[in-house]
Amino acid sequence: MLGGLANLEQYDAPLAPDKPIHAIAVRLYNTQTHQWSISWSPSGTGEFGVPTVGSFEAGVGMFYAHEEYNGRPIIVRFIWTHGDNDHCRWEQAFSADDGRTWEANWVMAFTRAK
Repeated sequence: MLGGLANLEQYDAPLAPDKPIHAIAVRLYNTQTHQWSISWSPSGTGEFGVPTVGSFEAGVGMFYAHEEYNGRPIIVRFIWTHGDNDHCRWEQAFSADDGRTWEANWVMAFTRAK
């Protein structure tokens, strides 16, 4: 979308452990800052959360946001990595101590469909 400066993801995980997850993510590239922003909206909320913002360097994408989780301030980190043209990995982690330690809480491995 927008000549490669944006993309839209529809995410459906009907068998997620706690409850089904249905959401969209919008990713937008800022040509001035050379950073991507990723905004996520779960079904039924009618709004986007705080975007994670970051960039790719040496094939690794690092994205951060300051949010609140269960009433406490945290930093959210997304890491995108790829092993080859057919595989990539996404990890979400939270830090409650200003980035000194991280707790990974969601990991997804992707394989390109044949």
